[in-house]
Parts: sequence; structure tokens; C-alpha cells
Amino acid sequence: MRQQDFPEWAQRIKEQYKGTQLRRVGNNIYLYAVRSRRVPGRKYPVLFQSYMGIVTQSGLLEPQSFQFRPLETSVCRFEDLPGVSEIVFTQEEWNTVRQICLVRNADSWFYPKLSPSEEQILQKKRLISPAGAYNR
Repeated sequence: MRQQDFPEWAQRIKEQYKGTQLRRVGNNIYLYAVRSRRVPGRKYPVLFQSYMGIVTQSGLLEPQSFQFRPLETSVCRFEDLPGVSEIVFTQEEWNTVRQICLVRNADSWFYPKLSPSEEQILQKKRLISPAGAYNR
């Protein structure tokens, strides 16, 4: 189907997004982003197309299941965590656990990998759950 054969409202939405193409499947109209790239060993550029959503008279409905939003992550050493200074450690325990790094994903702190001695000390102080999450 030619781009001119689509309704005027669909063409207006297409014009808002550069490098796109409309397609009709059944009663629905879909919007795709279309790009071409040179691929070594190929005689002609190769088309790459990605689905952008369904076009309706009220606008573009983006797909919810295809959106990727990465979690904000941060890294922290165990000795820099709030409240750790209040916990009583022996000097040997403190030397073992103070340099442990934790990763924060969304609302939880996680230990990426613990040695058996580090894990034993933290479980003894009730600082980790069985899943490895920080309990404070």
C-alpha cells in the first residue's frame, strides 16, 4: 500500500517521526522506523526496521511490553553504608567485611559475591537474608 493511500490523520502522525513507514494489517495501521546501513560484503545497503507502535486518530500508541528502562544502579563499600558504624565487630571480622562491595538496584542492596567467611560473619550479625540482600 502506498503512503498516500493512508488516511490524512495517519500521515500527519507519520510526519512527526522522521524516517518512518506506515503499514496496514487488517484494520490496524502500524508505524515502523526504517533505516539502511552498509554491510561489508553486501552489494547494496540493508534495511533495518523496528516497530514503533499502532497509529490511531488520537496519536501513536507505543508498545508497553517492548520498552526497556534500565534500573538505576550504584555501588557502595560496606564500610560506607549508613548504620554500619553502630554494629559491633571484632577487629578480625571488620578487616574481613569492610571492603565488601554492594550493588544497589532500585530499593535493595545486594552483595554480588561473598566468600564463605564474609557470608558467615554477615549472617551471624543478621545483615543478610538467604537471598543475599542487605537487611538494614
